[in-house]
Amino acid sequence: MEHSWLQRLPRAMRGALVLFGFAGGLAATWSAALVGLTMAESIARPRGCTSRLRIAYLRVKASRDAIDRYLLDHGRCPSSHRPLIAERYLDEINLRDPWGVDIALTCAAPGGDTRVTAGSAGPDRVFGTPDDISIPAD
Repeated sequence: MEHSWLQRLPRAMRGALVLFGFAGGLAATWSAALVGLTMAESIARPRGCTSRLRIAYLRVKASRDAIDRYLLDHGRCPSSHRPLIAERYLDEINLRDPWGVDIALTCAAPGGDTRVTAGSAGPDRVFGTPDDISIPAD
């Protein structure tokens, strides 16, 4: 295969281009292998499990923080989710976990000590099981 433009380059440049071409091909091979391994790992793992758990935790935390801020501002627990949304303490997206179940919010004042808890039912969509995600009172 004859490349007239390649023949016109100085010998050192031609060697560098050949070496770069080899290194580029090797890098492409390693990149393809890495993509293949990443795809194989994502197929073996339940779809989106890790990212959904992270989203659920963040939504539970946002809900918990919203109740805490409401409690500080008003001196009482919110009656439901509605005041939290109406007064912009919480966005509507944070009312449900990634599996479509409402985040459970509890704000109780047993004996004058207010306890705030927020939780998600987790991937199995059932509260009270080991996969629940909750942030209890401090």
